[in-house]
Amino acid sequence: MSGGIIAASRGQGLEPSSTSNSLLNSTFNGDNYPVGVTFPAISYPLPTTNQNFGVNTYLYAWQNASSLYVSGYATLIGNQYLYSWEDYELAPFLAGFIPRINKIYGTSTLHRFGTIENNNADRGDTNVGNVSPQNSRIVGNSTLSSIGSTTSMDNNAIWIHSTKWHQQIAVPDSATTVKFGAQIRVTAGDKLRPLNFAGMAVSQDSGTTRTVNYFGVRHTSATFTLPTGTISAAMSPYNWAGGNYSGGNSPFFTPASTIATEHAMLDQDDYEDFAKVEYTFTLNSGTGRDLSIEMFFAENSKYMYDEDTELTGGFQYFDPFIEFS
Repeated sequence: MSGGIIAASRGQGLEPSSTSNSLLNSTFNGDNYPVGVTFPAISYPLPTTNQNFGVNTYLYAWQNASSLYVSGYATLIGNQYLYSWEDYELAPFLAGFIPRINKIYGTSTLHRFGTIENNNADRGDTNVGNVSPQNSRIVGNSTLSSIGSTTSMDNNAIWIHSTKWHQQIAVPDSATTVKFGAQIRVTAGDKLRPLNFAGMAVSQDSGTTRTVNYFGVRHTSATFTLPTGTISAAMSPYNWAGGNYSGGNSPFFTPASTIATEHAMLDQDDYEDFAKVEYTFTLNSGTGRDLSIEMFFAENSKYMYDEDTELTGGFQYFDPFIEFS
């Protein structure tokens, strides 16, 4: 009740994105507030994991899937939670069991010389499938034709998913299509840098083959084109590697073959106010299927290598959703 009173006093609140959302904890209303870093090997804390905040804490139903190692075996969490009613102010720790917006952003540094080295473009080379932290790919996307031991991270054709939240859900055996999306915003005062982008990716895995459907948001002047269709064997492991729900000693998944469909690369200037985006695709056939959903911030490696002080920009999203039909 108190949340509703506050909402009424502050302004109009965001409505749910879907009436048939299969995602868990899509509005982050358990009063959890993980920040800074946490361990990707810990997946899906129980629904009773509430009011858990600070570093090395967790978010019910979501795995931290960043492979940017910052402190020992803990990886980056660049996020802030905002109230879901106008004027969408920053929510503090222990704000109550209320729906919230998540804002994700980057870090402007590679955090070099840690337990696991990030300044290593071919980290995890030759390892595919479910992989250990040491063998996780630091490269989330690339437009290069190959990456090897001499490839420098001082490179504007490489992106690192410096912040990434992952959830895995079961697909009903009867489902043939899926609609995915969220309510998104990039504010006028927090624009993405020209080579950064952010968005939502939905993947289906069969063995070591990953089929990914995604949308992104980027700077108005950006001109880069990510690889789509069947990506080469050399570059599939460097495009759309992500989290692995089984966690434990192998908290990441690296595809040997990637098939990518870009549904949209949106202009951030068109989303200064919250708007719902949604896209539909046909599922791979079969039974006993799963979907991996990832909300990501893709930070250009050149910016991180240079360790400059310019802000990365921030991507805000509310109530991401999955609808099966």
